[in-house]
Amino acid sequence: MRNRSGMSLRFIRLLFIAALCSILLMGFLYYGGNIVMNELLEKTDFQVKRTEDRVKAFQNYVKKNDVESTDADALLD
Repeated sequence: MRNRSGMSLRFIRLLFIAALCSILLMGFLYYGGNIVMNELLEKTDFQVKRTEDRVKAFQNYVKKNDVESTDADALLD
């Protein structure tokens, strides 16, 4: 019986170590990834470029379809 309880103790220790490693890895990936994404988005002006692209696409749509400010139905399409 002593051998069996020793194996159980080793198994529990391995499970604890695996859980601890998993938590550390997930924390690193979550917070590290979050920091990297924030840096990339802020430094490259991603949001500004994306907004400019949308504005240009909308301007092209308005010019192409001769839409005026009173044509609310055409703007909703």
